[in-house]
Amino acid sequence: LLTALALALCFFGWRKNFLVASLGGAAAALALFSNFLFLLLAPFFAFLLWCLVRKTEWHDRVAVLMRALFSVVVLVLFFFFLERQFGYSIVENFFVSRVLNFVAVGEYYALPSFLIFFFVNIVDFLFHAGVPLSILFFKGLPLSWSGSPPVFKAGVALLVILLTLNLFQGNIGRLWLFLLPLVML
Repeated sequence: LLTALALALCFFGWRKNFLVASLGGAAAALALFSNFLFLLLAPFFAFLLWCLVRKTEWHDRVAVLMRALFSVVVLVLFFFFLERQFGYSIVENFFVSRVLNFVAVGEYYALPSFLIFFFVNIVDFLFHAGVPLSILFFKGLPLSWSGSPPVFKAGVALLVILLTLNLFQGNIGRLWLFLLPLVML
């Protein structure tokens, strides 16, 4: 929900309004605070900004970029506030969580383990997406790929990249829920 909210607020805020853009930055900060995987959407946000700048008149492009920069400033200020007030460092927490994940799960670099978790992750994601959405996704994918919006293609590409990287071993349905708005289009 925070991911979709951040995407929508940033998109509409970058187009027209500093206040909405700042709310988009705050929603993005909360989404990142609740799930580190939100970082994987950074290229998508950059792509969204690029599309907006490309479709904007030349004299309005600076305003779009300033509103986007304002969103980033709000996001950074959120974590700066947490660091100053509570001593919480998102960077330190990220590296600690990676170490703890490695200790809990271990290494899975062998091909059989990779293939097992590749298919487990697909099944888990489809289970969390729901049977109707999964059926619609696979039924319409070959027919609609060429006519689909770039957002859908970016969502599928991000899903394939995550599956190929195999950073997560099972239980990814709840972790990858932020991808659902991208693959539902």
